[in-house]
This record gives sequence, C-alpha cells and structure tokens, in this order.
Amino acid sequence: MNWEQMEPQVKQLSSGLKEIIRRIETLSRYNSGYPQPSENFIAAKNCIEQPMYDIVVCGEVKKGKSTLLNAIIGQDILPVDNEIATSQVFRITNSSRESFELVFNDGTRRTISRSDLSKYGSQVDANIQGEKSFDGKMLSYIQVNVPVAFLPENVSLVDTPGLGAIYKSHEWITQNYVKKAAGVLFVFDPKTPLVKQERDFINKVLDITPYMMFVMTKIDTVAPSEWTSQLRRTEESLSEVFNSRKLPSPTVYPISSTILREAADEDEVDFRVENMRISMFPAIKDELMRIITMAVALTHTSFALYESQNHVIKVRTYINDLLKASVEAEQQLDIKFKSEKLALQNRLQQEWGAGSVQNKQLAEDVSRVCNNVANRVSQMFRLTSPIREHYINLIKNLSTMNEVEALGKTMPQSVVNDVVSQWESIMSDAEHEVAILISDADACIDSISHGSVGSDATSITTIKLDFNQKLSCVMRDFWRNSFLGKAASIIIAPLGPIIAIGKTLWDFLTGGSSADEAEIERNKAHFREEFAKLMDRLNSQLCDVCGGNNRSIVNEFIYALKTAAEQSLSKSVANKKQEMQSQLIAFENQAKLSVEEKKKECESLKGELMKWNDLVPSLKQMCELREKIESVLK
Repeated sequence: MNWEQMEPQVKQLSSGLKEIIRRIETLSRYNSGYPQPSENFIAAKNCIEQPMYDIVVCGEVKKGKSTLLNAIIGQDILPVDNEIATSQVFRITNSSRESFELVFNDGTRRTISRSDLSKYGSQVDANIQGEKSFDGKMLSYIQVNVPVAFLPENVSLVDTPGLGAIYKSHEWITQNYVKKAAGVLFVFDPKTPLVKQERDFINKVLDITPYMMFVMTKIDTVAPSEWTSQLRRTEESLSEVFNSRKLPSPTVYPISSTILREAADEDEVDFRVENMRISMFPAIKDELMRIITMAVALTHTSFALYESQNHVIKVRTYINDLLKASVEAEQQLDIKFKSEKLALQNRLQQEWGAGSVQNKQLAEDVSRVCNNVANRVSQMFRLTSPIREHYINLIKNLSTMNEVEALGKTMPQSVVNDVVSQWESIMSDAEHEVAILISDADACIDSISHGSVGSDATSITTIKLDFNQKLSCVMRDFWRNSFLGKAASIIIAPLGPIIAIGKTLWDFLTGGSSADEAEIERNKAHFREEFAKLMDRLNSQLCDVCGGNNRSIVNEFIYALKTAAEQSLSKSVANKKQEMQSQLIAFENQAKLSVEEKKKECESLKGELMKWNDLVPSLKQMCELREKIESVLK
C-alpha cells in the first residue's frame, strides 16, 4: 500500500466532509424550526474533526509484540525481556520531536524521560523495584512520541501487555484497549499453534472492527520448514474463524524482528535495504498501511457521510412541505401539515415522554446493565472467581523459599491491579452498552420527529453503513465528550485507597532457600490467609459505603450511569419537542399569510431549498470518492 498515493484522496474525503458538516451547521442555525443535527450527527462531526486512530498490537504473552514494535520504530524504546516485559499500554505516535508522558485515567499527564519507560512500563522492573505509586491515580497509558516516518497523522500504534498472562490485569488492560481500536495487529510465533483463547479473542475483535491483520514473529529462531508449516496451520485455523463470519480467509505475514531491527542500525544503504527484504517487513508494511488507510479513510468518514446525507434529506423534506403549503392552489395543505406535526408531537410524547412504554423499556434496559455491573463485581470476589482460582493456584505451586519470598513481594500489588483492571473493564462494558441504548433511542426519537422522509428531483441515495462504523464513532464520542463518559471519572478519586492497599508486602514465615517442605506448606497456608483478607478488604472498598460518602464506589457508578441515561433521553426528547413546536408554529404562521405574502414566502423558501440542494453534488462527490478509495483498498 502506497500511503503517499492514497493520502491526497483520504485527506480530500476528510476535508470535504468537514466542509459539508460546517455548511450544514451554518444553514441549520439560520432557522431554529429546521430539523437540527442529531446526537449521532454530532458524534460523527466530533470524530471527523478530532480524528484519533489506534492500531492495537496484541497477542499472547512472550510472542514478541514489543520487539516487533521496536524493530518497526527502529529504536529500542519499549521494554523487552525473555519473561513478561510489558505491564502497561504504550501508545506510539509519529513525531519529529521525541517526548514521553504518563497519561492517567483522569486525563492528567506527567512528563518522564526515555530512561523512565522501563521503570513505569516493565513488569520485570516492577517485580524487582516494586509497583509505582501515583498518589491514588490510575495509569491509563504511556505516550511515546518518536519519529515513525510511515505512520500517518493522528494514527498511533498501541503496545499491550498481552493475553494469557500470569498477571490477569494485563489481559483485562489489553481487552479494554481493543474495545476502542480502529484496527488490530495480532501477533503469533512459530512455536505454538493457535489456541482456543486466541480464537475467542479474535472473535471479540471482529465484533468491534473488521480491520485486523496477523503477523508471525521470531521466524529466525526456527528452521524455515518449521515456521512455514506452523504458518500454514495457523492460516487454516484462522480461515475457520473468518469463514464462519462469511469473511475472506486472512493471510499471516512472517517476519524476523531481529533482522529488521538490525536494518535500522545499518549505515550502508544496500545492506539496510537487503536486511529489510530478508526480514520480510515490506509485505507487512504494505498490509499495515492498507489496514490503517481503511480505518482512516472509511471508519469515521462513512458515519459522517451517512449522517450528513440523512440530515440534508430531512431538512429538504421539511422545506418542501413548507413550500407546498405556501402555494396558492394548495391552501389547505398547511392545515394538513399542521395536523401531521401535531400527530407526530403526540406520538413522540406517547412513545418517549416521561412514563411512556419506550421510556420505561429504556430504563429497564439500563437497569439490566447496572444489575449486571453489581453481579459481575460480586462474581469477582466469589470463592470460584477466576482471580481467586488464579492466585490460589500460584500459592499451591510454590516449591522453594525463593519463590515464596518473590510472591510475597509482588502478589499484594498484583491482586490489587487485577481487581482494579477488572473493575475498569466492568465499567467500560457498562458504558458501552448504555451508550448504544442511548444512541438507538436518539435515532428513534429523531425519526419520529420528522415522520416519513420524502424525496425530490435531486434525490440522495444514502450509503450503507456498517454497524461497527457507527459503533466506533458513537462509543468514541460518548467516552470522550458526553457526560456518560464522566460516569467512570466520578469513581477515579475513591480508587486511591484501593490502590494503596497493594503497597503492602507479605512477610514470609521463615528464611533460607533450603527450607523443608513443612515450612513451605506453612507459608502457603499463611499466604492463603493473607490473600483471603486482601480480597475481603478490596470487596469492602468497592461495595461498602466508606467515610462520609452516601454510596459505595460500585453504587456511585451505577447511580451516575442511570442518571446520565435519564438526562440524555430527557434532553433528546426535549430538544425534539422544541424543534417540532417551532415547525408547528411555522405552519400556523403559513396559514395566516395572505396570498401575496405566501408568494413572497414561497420565493424565500425556494432560495433556502437551493442552498440545501447545493450540498447534494458535494455529497455525491464524497460518495464517489469514498467508493473509489474502498475499491482500491479491498
């Protein structure tokens, strides 16, 4: 994929849509009675004007994700180790000026040096030096700004801790970031076949984004016959997953990260080019750029184009109705349209007003989501929960006093990290579900307020919108801009005491690496007891009312989520009622006009309609450009 050739067309599509959106907003402000931009239109506008695309790199632990990214960057930036290295998310963005920041969940940032990256982002360093404390704040990701020449503007590569880790928090961190991904690069190695956990995870990714590619690293560590055989088996397994979704079978791209990294340090141009060829990176770069270009060119732009088309159709229909009512020969139409508007107004109140069936149904759906929040938190602390089983097995498998001592140092903070990470996952899942419920409700309310949308000689054929394209924009806008996204931020400050719990260390009951089996068993019993106490304390911190608060952390989040949903629905209904009332007044005023005044009004409306009709060629041009880009990419 040649980004240099595609970039002008992608930028033309984006800038063209920005201009269309600007003109729509300007024309909509001219008359408050016109159909006003919906919440989904605003979400599409925010995404197109503030683009941000994350290509998330993930896979099982120790598959070489960070090593691959270092090789792509051409610098040893990310922490790597034979054991589990990455404990945090690294977000890598192309920049001519090198800089590094810690970014916290409350949006605050802290500048760090390059030498600090391993200290804050390596699990190996955390195990040796202890987990870092941030005064009760939660670290969201580590921002890395370095030169990555081929990365387009507003696109970042995101390195995640990995799946199947001994530290379960790593897995939840990865899953949370994939939910916001514009595309995913999934990493395998040639020594292990595709496992069930990977298949399940890939299916979850495909529910979020279709833009996914696969890479097999470490091909220089085994014989060519071995990695080619494993690559073929992996492609066959992936074909089953993709074909079950009626998607084309994917390709797995082999690469030697070691040789690619050596290419960056090679002074001789010919040798550098040869090393890149041998590493097999050129094919990966082409596919990665295709995935990036599809995400940049088609995800947010498709939703923006769809919402712009629908809005123009709605406004033109409304103006046409006014025009018909202004024609002398159709004097009775104003009465007919007034009657229709009153009927729609009554329908809106009956279906979505306070106490309506739809209103109650939405409240029930939100309550179901909130109940699931409480149930998932309860399940997290049950005796059979994955967290408990995971750590009980760790304790059970201790065989030396060195292992006992190491676990005593790392396990308290690790348990806290797992609980906090899973709580964040529960919150983000709940926000996800409620945001979609609100978005769907807003679309229904918007459709009711405009009745059946008509057409005219300059008709617009709306594009087909993939659900994931809408979901990506709606979720991004709710997370970043709406008060729904603030529901989770309410909970951040109270998590300080929870995080502080992990600062403690567990004393072991005897010393020396030559302790007999009885002493090790005594320590196992001690650790099980301390672990049970720790889980009880964490459960209490999340679920009990503490200090001067009126609600527990869990109930505070549930309350914020319900309140946000109620306010959003109420605001949407109120806005549409006001809009419909303005339209009703417009039709009433039409009825009072004299024949001569109606003729003047008719001329004025024709001028307004012409302004909206002027948008149609631009919309058609953007449709054609989008189809052209899509045909090249697919």
